[in-house]
Amino acid sequence: MVRLVMTRKLRKMMLTRRELAVLCIVCLFAGAFLLHRRVTSIRSGFIMTGNTSERPQDEFEAEFKDKDLMPPSVENMEETKRIHTIDSPLQYFLTMYTDGLEITWSSDVTTKESLLNALKDYMLMMLEADVQVRWESLKQSEGTAFVSLGTKSSNGMSLNEYLTKIAKFSNKGVKINIPDIDSARVVLQNLNELVTILHSPVWIHANVLPGPNDDSTPVDSRKLFGFVNDLYPGVTLCLGWASDWDPEDAFQRYTWQQVIDMAKVSATTTQPIAFAVRAVFAFNSVRQLKFLLSLTGRFSIYVWISKYDIMQLTELIKFRQFMDHKRVFYNLPPDFLKAVKAVSPEKLSAGSESKKWNRNVWAPVLLDDASLVFLGEDQAALEGSGSWLISKIPFQTELQSSRVVTVAGKVQFLDFEPINSLTSESGVEIFIRSTGVNPPTPDKIRGVVLFIGRDGTITFSERNFKKSGGFEIKTSARLPQNDCYKFNIVDHGENSPIFCEVTVVKCEEDEGTLNSENVMLHLQVAYQQPLFYVVVHPRGLKHPIIIEDLEVVS
Repeated sequence: MVRLVMTRKLRKMMLTRRELAVLCIVCLFAGAFLLHRRVTSIRSGFIMTGNTSERPQDEFEAEFKDKDLMPPSVENMEETKRIHTIDSPLQYFLTMYTDGLEITWSSDVTTKESLLNALKDYMLMMLEADVQVRWESLKQSEGTAFVSLGTKSSNGMSLNEYLTKIAKFSNKGVKINIPDIDSARVVLQNLNELVTILHSPVWIHANVLPGPNDDSTPVDSRKLFGFVNDLYPGVTLCLGWASDWDPEDAFQRYTWQQVIDMAKVSATTTQPIAFAVRAVFAFNSVRQLKFLLSLTGRFSIYVWISKYDIMQLTELIKFRQFMDHKRVFYNLPPDFLKAVKAVSPEKLSAGSESKKWNRNVWAPVLLDDASLVFLGEDQAALEGSGSWLISKIPFQTELQSSRVVTVAGKVQFLDFEPINSLTSESGVEIFIRSTGVNPPTPDKIRGVVLFIGRDGTITFSERNFKKSGGFEIKTSARLPQNDCYKFNIVDHGENSPIFCEVTVVKCEEDEGTLNSENVMLHLQVAYQQPLFYVVVHPRGLKHPIIIEDLEVVS
């Protein structure tokens, strides 16, 4: 009986085949559900452990957690952190050099993987990225900026994420290339939103003027400067010329007019400015770029190269030797940089063997808002009838003695008009024995004046001197129309004629052959006063003039 009862109880506890099958199916679904939950948790960044959930570090956190921000910079030495976004890279990074060639760049940092690798490179200093804005409306009022391989790419990180990771995990600076003015506003808004976390140098690059072989103007400089002032002034502006390279033209360059236009644009902002210079044009533009760089200490140069450009390494080396090493940066292929570094950086002079021009002894005078004078290290640029260049100190020829005053220099006209479209009043005036310029009546200026006409007319005459009778003292000649002339005026004093010589010359050394014609004129004028100033003035010209090698010897 006992056995029978126990058997019945066991049978009650046993499952039928159908019940067992159902239980197996339930277990399978439960296991699949738990596996799905775990996979989903891992993908979303959570790992379930008991009753707690913990977000793991992402790949950037895992790589850089508890590590010092690199590369070494002034921030590593500061007890109180401050913002350095407007600093020059040479001021910010703790290199042992004072040479822009030592600042390292990378231009292909456009994905999370490439950004992670770039941040791992502790000695890489500046990262460069193109941006593309995806607009939420056709009116382009709202948009999001992304970094990309090119402005037509649809891939890439958001600019906000890109900048945040750079600022959080490194001391590296960033250069952001802007394709148009609408994108500039969005980019600067992004920078404004991140103002509390950005700490390293930030550059904004935009092409604001037409340049060699390209007449386009992608970005309006006035609007760009307005956005910078309103949204994020803590940047260096990297301003460039739109350009294209022609392999058939061996002497392509940034022209004087293009460089002066850039100087005029840059004068309307107080931001630090780096001029983006295409390497293939650099050497042929040494004189123009040295002039631009020398106008103020807030200017620098950023040399770049397109992957399709072909240039001689020797030209780049010579360009570097002519320039101020502290103020020129190079973003070039590693092989180029290695070869350039291997050459002695000894600085050369791009001017004459003995420098004649000393801008410290000349003063600009502007009589209207439409005129300008730029005093460079080796040249001066004057534009407009209200622009005057005057010697700061007076000169004297001793009466009844052999003391001589010599005034010499070179003038270059930046337009080339057909002769039949010019008037005899268009040219440049060089005054000696002058009283200077007394605003607002420059027409009353006195002196002996050499006039070099744009059409080649040369006159040598007195201006507003006291004369007995109505006799006008004047002599004239004619030279072929040319862009450049040299002049030399020799004043022996009251008892001897004043001699002047004007010569047709080449403007650039690489220009072809030129018949160097000259004329010599002389004029005898009674002394009006023993002390006089030297004055240079453009007259009736629509375009600027360049004055070089201007000197007064007495």
